[in-house]
Amino acid sequence: MPASEIAKEMRRGVTQPDGTKTRRLRPSIRALAAEGGVYVIVSSKGSTADSRLTERRDAMRAAVADLPGSDALHLDFYDRTRMTTWVRSYPGVVLWPLDRIDQPLPGWQPL
Repeated sequence: MPASEIAKEMRRGVTQPDGTKTRRLRPSIRALAAEGGVYVIVSSKGSTADSRLTERRDAMRAAVADLPGSDALHLDFYDRTRMTTWVRSYPGVVLWPLDRIDQPLPGWQPL
């Protein structure tokens, strides 16, 4: 996901009563900010170099800039390499993504 698409992901289009169109932050992201939560975008396409990762994080921060308390919201972007590294660091989690992509470990079933 390029940085230019991040605002579209985080904000949905809304038509105002006067006919103008705006993009409002998704309610789920507002709720996460209120709780001091975390919003992570995960992209399965390609790998993100440091400069591109910074661009994406900056775009995410810009998308929530008008939200009161947005500083309490932690934002991050994972490419497939970062996601794989994260999953592999938690052995109990490794089997779940395999099941989700229809490549389960034979004999294993989630509860």
